[in-house]
Amino acid sequence: MKHRRNQAMALLLALCLILVSLTACGDGYYKPVDSTELEATPVFTLGEDTVNYEMLYTFFHNRCENIPSFSAAYFTGEEGDERFREVMDAAIREIASVYAMLTLCREVEIDPYSEEMDTAVNEVIKTSVDGGTFGEYEIRGFDSYKDYLAYLRREFHMNDAVNRLMMRYAECEEALSDYYAESYAYTEADVRSFFESEDCLRILWVSRFENSGGLGRSENLALMESARQKLRGTDPYKALQYSLEPTTDFHIGRHTLDRAYYGKLIDAAYALPTGGVSEVMDLGSEGLFVLRRMDKQSASFSSRYEELAKVYLGEVMYGRIEEIAAELMEGIVYTEFFSTLTAADILGEA
Repeated sequence: MKHRRNQAMALLLALCLILVSLTACGDGYYKPVDSTELEATPVFTLGEDTVNYEMLYTFFHNRCENIPSFSAAYFTGEEGDERFREVMDAAIREIASVYAMLTLCREVEIDPYSEEMDTAVNEVIKTSVDGGTFGEYEIRGFDSYKDYLAYLRREFHMNDAVNRLMMRYAECEEALSDYYAESYAYTEADVRSFFESEDCLRILWVSRFENSGGLGRSENLALMESARQKLRGTDPYKALQYSLEPTTDFHIGRHTLDRAYYGKLIDAAYALPTGGVSEVMDLGSEGLFVLRRMDKQSASFSSRYEELAKVYLGEVMYGRIEEIAAELMEGIVYTEFFSTLTAADILGEA
């Protein structure tokens, strides 16, 4: 389900599912491409990891693309310097979350740079370029590795080194999820304490896209408003006739949903009283949403224990990653090169 948090796998699918032409490039792995001198220039350190300019370049550009009607003029004028600092800070915090994932791996004795991890990264790259199967998805490929790298640069502002790091990050996320599911020590009392806390919510939501069913935005918004009225009624499940998602009644914690995509929805859910209904929210690429905060039923602790345990473990894992990211930001050390960078420098680099 797309609402479950796994931002690394979402990135991998974004890379894999948009590919354009079926081909095959042999049986071997694709060798890493050396970064340019500029790309490999350090900009800051986070704990034991050195972050190079190429990583900052990628995340800065992608933050800019999230700004409506963005152009280079966004960083000019009286507010230009402040906007530059805000975008830079957001990019750096996202980078810190990436390295927090690697740090947590080391903390639980998973080597993010092990031979096994290297092989997994190489396999994903090979499948992305050559085509093949990625989980339940059939992946199309590229005519050449050069075309693949050009696509990454054009669509994601990534060079080969950043792409490989993000794929390593995805593998680390999967390994950590397995670790917490199989090896993390917790008790039923831990899950119950979480379930009974204000950190655990039960929500019912309806979602559509602005072009769902071949309709236009205004028509789908009207349907979502109808769903909102049903959610406010005595039988909120009648609203589900408007929803395109099969699973709409579930429990969440503060870290279950990826804030990068669902921040507005998360804030709305935790601001609502039990029984409260949100406004219709436009979450961009994720679609239109409206939700009701449902009453948690004591019987659900037994009948939905497996679901609740998974949500609890996600809270533990992603909560720890958030803590590590904050610790990394507190100890960040910038290079002299970083202090010279301007918006024009970064936006002007091809």
